[in-house]
Amino acid sequence: GQYIALMANTLSASGQQTELQQLYVSKIAEIQQAQISPADKTDRVALMRRGLIPVLVRENKFREALDQYIEIINKFPDDETVLAEAARLASQRGLQAQLVGYYTRTMQTSPRDPRWAIVLARVQTQYENYPAAIDAYTTAMAARPERQDLAVARGDLEERTVRFADAIVTFNRVYELSHKSPIWLERIAKLQGRLGRTTEAVATLRRAYIDNRPEGSRDYQRVAVMLEEFGMIDAAADIIRQQPLNGPTGAPLPASAYARIMTRAHRNDEAVQRV
Repeated sequence: GQYIALMANTLSASGQQTELQQLYVSKIAEIQQAQISPADKTDRVALMRRGLIPVLVRENKFREALDQYIEIINKFPDDETVLAEAARLASQRGLQAQLVGYYTRTMQTSPRDPRWAIVLARVQTQYENYPAAIDAYTTAMAARPERQDLAVARGDLEERTVRFADAIVTFNRVYELSHKSPIWLERIAKLQGRLGRTTEAVATLRRAYIDNRPEGSRDYQRVAVMLEEFGMIDAAADIIRQQPLNGPTGAPLPASAYARIMTRAHRNDEAVQRV
């Protein structure tokens, strides 16, 4: 490795780009024939390809450079840094269609292997082609329904493209995959609010922090403050007025949130009496 690096630096410094390219190509072939472990071989070849890419770019051989990126991605499909570099090169050199087309075909020929759908989804996301990215994530999720990260990625894109109803379905799935973490119910409630489904949003937040909890741990104030943030002032007032004077920890609650919400809901008299 040190010898190759030294040779590469020497050839690069002297402007011998053709010889430098030949050095990397020959070294790749040599490693591929070497009697070493497959994992070691994969790592070493990838290292050589990473060295070859800037050489090809300097020679304006952009398609060849992209091909080298693809070879690396095919061995390390979870490496998002390499994928982002490849997508950026393709975008800068008019090769987006080639990169997208390659992984579209690969996904179609290997429908049970979710890796290529994930790669395609990430590429399409980088290119802001969100509907296509959502479709690719859907394909990946069909093969790996237990992958929470895939569902989160799809839900994020559905929300970004104002497909709120779809995002609610997706985040309900995330909620189940996360062992019912209430943070995902918060996300669902916010989307329900954006759709004008106030009653559903309140019910969702109640399910997260109030219902089916012991009386002492029911967090009415948290629900009320979130409803306030969603712009549902009347619903927030209805909830916070149910909060006992002492909070879930037994300590007295600060009056500020109660007073603010009740005042915004024009229930001043009730707020004054409580405070």
